[in-house]
Parts: sequence; C-alpha cells; structure tokens
Amino acid sequence: MEHLTKWPTTIAIGAAALVALAPFAGVIAAKARDTKHMMNIDIEKNPNLYFRIDSFSVPDAAREEFDGAMRRNMAFIKTLPGFLGHVVFAKAGGPTSFNVATMAAWENKEAFDKASVEVGAYYQKIGFDRASALARWGVKSEIGTFTARRDMQ
Repeated sequence: MEHLTKWPTTIAIGAAALVALAPFAGVIAAKARDTKHMMNIDIEKNPNLYFRIDSFSVPDAAREEFDGAMRRNMAFIKTLPGFLGHVVFAKAGGPTSFNVATMAAWENKEAFDKASVEVGAYYQKIGFDRASALARWGVKSEIGTFTARRDMQ
C-alpha cells in the first residue's frame, strides 16, 4: 500500500496550480487575472474562513450575458470588506451538467453576511433580479456556503 500523506493546510490558488491540478480534479480550467485577489487559503492561521461555492449550467446562447453579469458582480464584491478572493472555473470534463463554478473566499461568516446584504442592495440599485435573470437565460444553479474541515486537511 502506498504511503499516504496529510494534505497541506495552506493552499495558494493561482492559474499554474489550477492547471497542474486539472488531471486530478477533472473540471478545472481557470485564469487568474487579478493577483491581488488570488486565494491563499491557510486554515490553520484563519480557521474561520467562509466560502461561497456556486455551480451553474449555462446554455451557450446565454453565456455572454451571464459572463457580463458575473464580471459586474465580481467587480463589486472585490470592494467589500472581508473579501479575500475568487476563482471562476470552466468545465473541462466529467459527467456533471454544470459548466461554470465559482468560489469566493471571505474572512469569516460575519463578513460574508454583511457582503450579502450589500450585494442585495447593489442589485436593487441597478435593477438586477438574479432569479429572473437566471430563469430568462435558462441557467440552472446550485449555491452554497462552506467552511473548511480542519479534520480533513
């Protein structure tokens, strides 16, 4: 039996790392454009990190409009306190019906909760109804918030 080692508790996610991990993950294809907001996940030093991970099935016909809305959202959340970074993934293979996934990291749940209120106010200000837009585009999604399991690192 092969020797099993413990996974590292610090992970810096950048384009090179994502590409290197692609054969193992099966669905990773991303570009890191904003090095200021590349994720550096150290759960030993930051045990309260909070993540939002979303998966989307975006029809080709809706991709341009969906991507525009996602860019606008990412530009806004980068300005919010407690935001640590994000990564957008494009499906590279595998049986899942989702072709886009996003992961955003926050300092803690409180920062995320405050940001959620700010995002809601921002959407209202610009007249964007997320649920209606997703329905109009024919996008299916699964959305969740997560914490890192320290016992599994």
